[in-house]
Amino acid sequence: MTESWLDKTIIRLLSLLMALGLSAAILVFPNRLLMENGKSDHDLLMLLLVGICIGFIHGVGFAPKRTLWHFLLSPYLCWPIMLYGYFHMAIN
Repeated sequence: MTESWLDKTIIRLLSLLMALGLSAAILVFPNRLLMENGKSDHDLLMLLLVGICIGFIHGVGFAPKRTLWHFLLSPYLCWPIMLYGYFHMAIN
C-alpha cells in the first residue's frame, strides 16, 4: 500500500505547527478577533477552533479509515481555515 502525501511526516508536522501557532496567537492576541463594534466575533472563533482542532488531530498522526472522516480530518479542510485565521489576525 502506497503512502499518501497526507501521511508524510513533514505534512503532519506542518499541520501541528500551524495549529500550535494559531492557537497561541489567539491566546496572546484575543483582541484581533473583535468585530467593528468591539464585541467578540464568536462565529469566526468557532470556525478557527474547528480548524485548529482538525490541525491537531492530523498533526499528531490520527488516520481514519473511512473516506468521509479521512477527508474531514485532513489538511484539505484545516489548512484553508487556519490560513484564513492567520490572514485575519494579521490585517486586524
